[in-house]
Amino acid sequence: MAFPTVRRRAATFIVPALLIGVSTLPAAAFEPTGNTIADAYLDVLESGRAKVVSIGSVETTAQVIALKNIEMETTGLKSGTVAIAITELVNGSLNKDGRLKVDLLTVEGLEATSGKNGTVHVSTAVAENITLPSPAQLKGPTGDVKDDYWQFLFDQLDVQGIRLSGNGASPIDVQQIRLRQSDIQNGVSLKSEVSVAGLNIPADSLGPKGSKQLTDLGYDSLQVSAEVNGAWEPLTGKLNIDNSTVMFKDMGDVSVSLTLGGFTKEIMAKLQAADDATEPEEVLGLLQSLTFEKAELRIDNEGLYARALETQGEKYGMDSKTMEMQMSLALPLLLGQLQDEAFRTQVNDALAAFIANPRALTLAANPTTIPTFGLLAGAGILAPQSLPGVLGLTVDANLAK
Repeated sequence: MAFPTVRRRAATFIVPALLIGVSTLPAAAFEPTGNTIADAYLDVLESGRAKVVSIGSVETTAQVIALKNIEMETTGLKSGTVAIAITELVNGSLNKDGRLKVDLLTVEGLEATSGKNGTVHVSTAVAENITLPSPAQLKGPTGDVKDDYWQFLFDQLDVQGIRLSGNGASPIDVQQIRLRQSDIQNGVSLKSEVSVAGLNIPADSLGPKGSKQLTDLGYDSLQVSAEVNGAWEPLTGKLNIDNSTVMFKDMGDVSVSLTLGGFTKEIMAKLQAADDATEPEEVLGLLQSLTFEKAELRIDNEGLYARALETQGEKYGMDSKTMEMQMSLALPLLLGQLQDEAFRTQVNDALAAFIANPRALTLAANPTTIPTFGLLAGAGILAPQSLPGVLGLTVDANLAK
């Protein structure tokens, strides 16, 4: 099942909308407020992808600047409007490089409407110890607007009460999205955490096919939470994703850990430059030099297996027990395409154990000799049967967490 295009675009729109707007063309300058920090913030908005049309009022104290009823217009492919009821900046200051630093940035009552992409509503968003990109960084040397949202540095960004609506489907709600950054060195966060709580995706928002798949299983919505943790070691070039889990209520959990190598500062800079220049072939070439060190995928069943078994059984006129028995008998045939006999036996045994006691499946990769992605791509094309050995794949059922 996949999100319709409108929802995918809306989801990627949230954080940028909170801070810099979403139009595709740079806009004319706003009317200065007379406050240096407020004008610097509005300058960042307009250096991104929005035009500030009006500001209801600007209120200042010794430490707090409050901008009320900001109205913005967006043009181009994502034409529409952005309205922010209240924006507060606590202890704002300008760095020597022109970047605006704010101890506490609060946005309340944000609503962004973007044509066919629907509407995003955010109740509150609070960023702690945030440093925004300078207008020059957002525009780049040629004046083109850049989508370098990674240049926003903060200790924590807490977004609550998110609603994505449009296209006549039921709205998608998110109770909270929290992002944390730490170990910031030379303007780059080396450790990041993302958590999502209370994501509710109604079946009808998944489109006709996705909605039918979900309702056939007896669900009227997807209720999701997630935790993702990552770290980058620029000296060694290692990129680690640890303890990353997506939890589907009454379905199951999917957990992933991954370690890649070769992400040095030089490679990261080249990848960024190639991406900015829209050169996919160069990006692919750079990715081939990266290394695959280890990975693990774990799926914990929390009810989905039984529902899927029942649904498939009904489709073929069988009860769940008969369907389960047929699956067990069919395993050798289904796995016949696996040419690595030892790996085929291992997969067969793990699946048989899971069918008998459907708790968890784990796929792990621990290569003895660390391969590059270029080598893996070549093996996948020329000798796919060698991949289980090259990757050091193992499959297990019902391992303890």
